[in-house]
Amino acid sequence: TNNKFPNGWSPVTSLKDDASVKWIGIWRNMSGGMGGVSPDHTMTNLADHLMPKTVYRCSGPQKAVQEEPALIVKPDPASSLAFYEEMIGNTLAGGFDFVKVDFQTCNFWMYAGTGNAVHSAHRNNQVLEAVCKTRGVPLLNCISQCSVNVFNTRYSVIARASVDIKLDLPEENMKRTIQSFANNMWWGDLLTGDLDMYHTGNQTTAQYLTIARAVSGGPVYISDLPKEFNADLIGRVIFNDGKIIRALAPAVPLPDSLFSDGKKTCYRVIAPTRCKSCAIAAFNFSDQAELTGTISEKDYPCAAAKEQPFDGLWPIPADGLVVFDQEAQTGARLNEDYTYTVNRMNGKLFTLAPVQEGWAVIGRADKYLGGCTYTIKSCSKNQLELTLDESGPFIIYHATQKPETSEGTVVELGNDFYRIDLPTGKNGKTLTLGFSGRRI
Repeated sequence: TNNKFPNGWSPVTSLKDDASVKWIGIWRNMSGGMGGVSPDHTMTNLADHLMPKTVYRCSGPQKAVQEEPALIVKPDPASSLAFYEEMIGNTLAGGFDFVKVDFQTCNFWMYAGTGNAVHSAHRNNQVLEAVCKTRGVPLLNCISQCSVNVFNTRYSVIARASVDIKLDLPEENMKRTIQSFANNMWWGDLLTGDLDMYHTGNQTTAQYLTIARAVSGGPVYISDLPKEFNADLIGRVIFNDGKIIRALAPAVPLPDSLFSDGKKTCYRVIAPTRCKSCAIAAFNFSDQAELTGTISEKDYPCAAAKEQPFDGLWPIPADGLVVFDQEAQTGARLNEDYTYTVNRMNGKLFTLAPVQEGWAVIGRADKYLGGCTYTIKSCSKNQLELTLDESGPFIIYHATQKPETSEGTVVELGNDFYRIDLPTGKNGKTLTLGFSGRRI
């Protein structure tokens, strides 16, 4: 706290209430500040645990490396413990509920020339984790992509999956989105990737960045001024109460995208959703105005890639699959490859759902991740009973006839897909579907 917050943090954190803002977190730097701990710090209780060091200040790739005098945590267990106890204790004293610790990958730079720099950073990561666990403070890891950080996430489960998303770097943002999903492939068993904050009001990039976050399984947070919020995009990834609609595991590249050049081909990722359905996101990060892509049955087993526990790739359902385009609101039985087009710097989101007793469930029509908006209570040839997390327009498929509904209106979409129009907003809604002459 400084002259910006002369009365400390309580005037901010005391504004929390369960009806609006439930939790407030604080940003911290793993090393104290961008260039270590300031020589002018006021933490007198840490005097014996800090030592002088000329450090490399973290700077952008186009800037000259800067060296400056600073203090770093002494490379011993007692000093690591004292420093992170102070950091997390101060977090709690300020009224914060969680902590975001940034520039973890830079921590070992601070120890250049002191002996074993990697071991010092390794110990700091372990101590930070342990203190957060002991003090009950959830930890969000940021800029922590190197192995000394990743493999010390014993208790935390979220980490930034790439470097920053920038408002004025649309081409870089595409590369960073690819980097995020590629990172999920090697660390997705340990961590869920955080694709970083972004601007929903940016008409150039907001659409595909929102789709990427919808399938990521991770947090969604935005940088816009409130007057610039894109309410339509935000509404596609949350329920009315603000809860994020999350995939069951981190999305990963499909085999044909894992080692392909994302600037030349349609880049595709897959994530598992509920009831053995899955989501496939397809992006055009190329220089071409439009790309053509396909979805086939062979994509479906890969949805299990990061499931825990991992029980093997999913078998293709005996009764087959349907595919539904969440944007176009059209679908098809996946008897052969499904072909689509996607515009440059755009994404498309598809739901693949298994056919069971003639039924397939897509989910909320107005959400990107419809497959995570319901549970199936029972399914037979004559009746399908669902529980909806939140009521709203809902998509189902039936192979032979138009179903009737216990509530709402059934609208035909073509190719045996139907939308059930329901009022939006009722939590835990039960919906029953069946046929004339049958009790529903």
